[in-house]
Amino acid sequence: MRSVPVLKYVAGSNSILGVRGGWIRNSLQPARGFSTKEMEFTTTPEERAEAAKMRQGSGGKSGASDPGISQKKTSASASEEAVKSLILSQFPAVEIDADHKQKYVLIQVKADGLTNPIHLVRGRKWASYHKDVAGPTLEKIRMCTNVPGIRYSVRGGGRILHDSQRPAIEIYGYSYGFPWEGDKYRHDISAKLCEAAYPGYEIIHINDSSLGLY
Repeated sequence: MRSVPVLKYVAGSNSILGVRGGWIRNSLQPARGFSTKEMEFTTTPEERAEAAKMRQGSGGKSGASDPGISQKKTSASASEEAVKSLILSQFPAVEIDADHKQKYVLIQVKADGLTNPIHLVRGRKWASYHKDVAGPTLEKIRMCTNVPGIRYSVRGGGRILHDSQRPAIEIYGYSYGFPWEGDKYRHDISAKLCEAAYPGYEIIHINDSSLGLY
């Protein structure tokens, strides 16, 4: 995994983050690349208002006990590991579409018994808005009744460019619907999750808005 501190965008290129020796890689096939038209402003006040309402929520029975997790465990670390395993068994850490540029969101999940939150990366090539990417997973969390105190917040979003032929994943940009909290980009968290989910891939990310990569 690497972060790219210095970038430049060349019109017509299909890879906007990978820079080697001062040249931008042009390794994606045109059918899987993107055009400048795809980078046009694609949000509305209504969409941003709806996304704001979705940003935080909790499970259907917050605080309910789950028979699969004993509250009488002698080891706190074992209990936390059980909660984490239960969450990830229902909500995989990374779900993105292959071989496409797509909108993505980073979702933070907390629950009773967790010291550190779990993060989920979701990307969908068909999504018109970032709220459309987040919606199915957020609804599933809201309906979850077997994880005590489960709750979520969408930390932010951007774009993911996934190419299984290189193979590489590029993570960048921002979401108007789910702006990064405090304007602090955390694509590095998404990159670490993708690195674990896609061994052998080159994972590239940039926590920067200077290029206006939406």
